[in-house]
Amino acid sequence: MGTLKDPRAERFLQLFHKSGNARRSYHAAGYRARMPIDLHSSSSVDACASKLLKQPKAQMRLQELRALTYARHTVTIDSLIVELIICRDLAVEQQNPRAAIASTLAKARILGFIPTKRERGDPDSFASAETTDDIIEMARRELGDDLAGRIADWVRLAETGEE
Repeated sequence: MGTLKDPRAERFLQLFHKSGNARRSYHAAGYRARMPIDLHSSSSVDACASKLLKQPKAQMRLQELRALTYARHTVTIDSLIVELIICRDLAVEQQNPRAAIASTLAKARILGFIPTKRERGDPDSFASAETTDDIIEMARRELGDDLAGRIADWVRLAETGEE
């Protein structure tokens, strides 16, 4: 089916699909209720939005939007691994070892065999620090003056609540 021919109706349905709020979507799409029952009541807006939602074309379009959203959110680790296996097989078939290796490494990263972050220093490097100032000085040696200065600012803010 695709998008509706009426751009306002299409916008209304997309907004409703995202928010689930017919009244707000109706207004945001540029619609206005023709004859308000009561100026302080939104029942006429609700009635018009409901009427629009009940139209067969609107129902079909909402089903399409829901299907697209579902398809977008069904990416899983398993689906990514399957895609990488297919890519690796194609790379091997086309005798492209770099692409095959890249696919294998991507698979290993996703599965957690290759860490994405490196730890600087020894695992117990802060064990010898006795004060906050000791930790900031160690950070200054490892990370430089700029980052250590930021850490010192954060610590001061956390300790005193002042900037």
